[in-house]
Amino acid sequence: MLLIAERHGKTTTQFMLRWNIDRNTAVIPKSANRERLKSNLDIFDFTFSAEEMNKIANLDQNKRGFVNPNNNFFLWITQFLR
Repeated sequence: MLLIAERHGKTTTQFMLRWNIDRNTAVIPKSANRERLKSNLDIFDFTFSAEEMNKIANLDQNKRGFVNPNNNFFLWITQFLR
């Protein structure tokens, strides 16, 4: 992801926002920082090639994750949530 984001001159956050929008997934980025809010909106000046979209799709390992707001680290939920 980082290599593709850098190729487009974007951050990984911008990369993920654009990728989800390209997949018709609703995204609601959250930030209290004005500069990050601006950055989150600066995602409509590039597109992914079909090859890049395929590479991204092939990263899927069928795992889901979320941020625990109580201690702010990633908890990864795997196969047992099926």
